[in-house]
Amino acid sequence: MTALLSNSKCRRLTTIVGLFGVVLLIPLAITGVPLSASATDNAEEIPQEAQVIEHLNAQVALDLPFKNENGEDVTLRQEMIPNRPAILAPVYYGCENLCTFTLNALVEVLNNIDEKIGTDYKVIGYSINPEEGPALAKEKAANYYAELKSPEDGPKGWRFLTGSESTSKTLSDQIGFHYKRDGKDYIHASIFVVLTPDGRVSRYFYGIKHNPRDVRLALVEASEGKFGSTFDRFLLFCFRWDHLQGKYSFVAWNLVRYTSIAVVIALFAGLIAMRVKEIKGLKGA
Repeated sequence: MTALLSNSKCRRLTTIVGLFGVVLLIPLAITGVPLSASATDNAEEIPQEAQVIEHLNAQVALDLPFKNENGEDVTLRQEMIPNRPAILAPVYYGCENLCTFTLNALVEVLNNIDEKIGTDYKVIGYSINPEEGPALAKEKAANYYAELKSPEDGPKGWRFLTGSESTSKTLSDQIGFHYKRDGKDYIHASIFVVLTPDGRVSRYFYGIKHNPRDVRLALVEASEGKFGSTFDRFLLFCFRWDHLQGKYSFVAWNLVRYTSIAVVIALFAGLIAMRVKEIKGLKGA
């Protein structure tokens, strides 16, 4: 009779645990997330003259000489915050079209992430036009500082650099950003990159519309544990960077795999607990 009761309890426990596992998988089915995320191959065509060749993990030269918007001689090393990541944006300040859209999109995403500019990360824009100097950079800086949700953080958190043709070309080549002079303008792509605290290329963002969550995760990931909460690290466990789509995609398999392990552990723990209880009951009889 005891054996029959034990078997009945085991069956019930197995059914309950199995249903628990199914319930955990229901959200994945509802949202249509595949068990193994796959990238698509519909990346936009970039003109040959303005192609971007990704140099992930490449080290940029942090000691290249620039002038900031105040006319001071600086280097990237001096402008970066120790132990914090940075956003690097190649533009030129006289551009009234794509560069303006790029910087507008950057302001929008910065205003929608919780991390504090100038404290948790630095933004560094630099001009690819050697004819531009600190005066124009300062004018551009004032415009964008005013657009930040905390304008007072602009001067310490966002730099607008200018430099020689050799300097800007060297830095651009290191991050794989190519451009071509077209009269007074330049043909180029719209990008910014995320740098690790020691100046290595971590992520590329293309276009003029960005998901704040993706940029935030990229900063957390690039910081190498220097900032970000436990929940941020959990998100990075569940999301992986999709190079073709240029965003973080949900990897359901990671969640399913560890959920399955948890279910198996719970099942065995339940069976052991029931067996111990039965043995105690027999001893007390």
